[in-house]
Amino acid sequence: NNVIPSWQYPYDTDQNLDQLYLKIVSSGITSLVIQFNYSFFDFKEFSKFLYKINNNHINLIIFLHSTIDPEQQELKKLVLLTDSFRKCNRIFVHTIKDLNRLKNLGLVSNVSIFPHPIKYIYSSTNKDREVSVNQPNNKLMIGSFGFCLPNKGFSELINSIPILKKTNLSFHINIFSSLYNDYEYYYHELVDLVKYLDVEKEVTINKNYLHSDDIQFLLAKQDIIVYPYQSSNESSSASIRDGLASLRPVMVTPLDIFDDVNDLVDYFPGFSPEDLACGIISWYEKYKISPEEINNLYTSRTGLIKSRSFSSLSLRLHSIINSLEINKD
Repeated sequence: NNVIPSWQYPYDTDQNLDQLYLKIVSSGITSLVIQFNYSFFDFKEFSKFLYKINNNHINLIIFLHSTIDPEQQELKKLVLLTDSFRKCNRIFVHTIKDLNRLKNLGLVSNVSIFPHPIKYIYSSTNKDREVSVNQPNNKLMIGSFGFCLPNKGFSELINSIPILKKTNLSFHINIFSSLYNDYEYYYHELVDLVKYLDVEKEVTINKNYLHSDDIQFLLAKQDIIVYPYQSSNESSSASIRDGLASLRPVMVTPLDIFDDVNDLVDYFPGFSPEDLACGIISWYEKYKISPEEINNLYTSRTGLIKSRSFSSLSLRLHSIINSLEINKD
């Protein structure tokens, strides 16, 4: 078993990473990769842990998946980790804005961009990947995916349906949104909204947790996948990688969380139901007029998506770690 439980989350009292440190040392680890999230660590304890790892001459690589400090949490500010972060061999972030935030903290020489990988890229023929909206009598299949949380924008997407209906567009929206902890109430709000708007025939909400293979299969059956997020402090989206891996067209709201995939997606003009409807209609009209041009675009994007697969980027990370080991003082 290569998974060794060595700390607890959530931590009710002061976090203690001493046992984790001892396990790392006793295992003879010479390079350590840490996936950082604000909620994982007590910053004072984490800083002490990083110093101890550095003093033991172990290479340190940290992936920061967010660099935006949470509001009203004075003990969760990156400035508290600045000195210990300087001891790291590499700090990887996902966007230019992340780089600039760390630069403002005085962290430059050991910081660089490393893409968030895309897993389980769907295997399909070129014909399967073609956008089908120009074929007569076909409904435009619009998919959306992510945990059932208020910030994901599913209510705005549902509210866009009456606007879409006024355009006489033939469509159906499939929302794949598994329940998340204490947010089941939001799912019921979505169901009530669907009934209130009388759009049961235009939308289906699947609240079940789906295996990666199943969600890939379902997303690959959509003509376009939309992410109508309303807000996020994260630097990169995990769920959009499932959409991209399906090799279907993907459209997102203009949030920073999608900056690292801006060359792989199309954008809504804004966040409101009107903006969502406008984006979908504009996309449909554009691709209806020039299907060959659009399919060529998505074929080129497919190559970029595959270059960011877990297998490709794991080789890149492995090469970086080997280089650190070879050049260790």
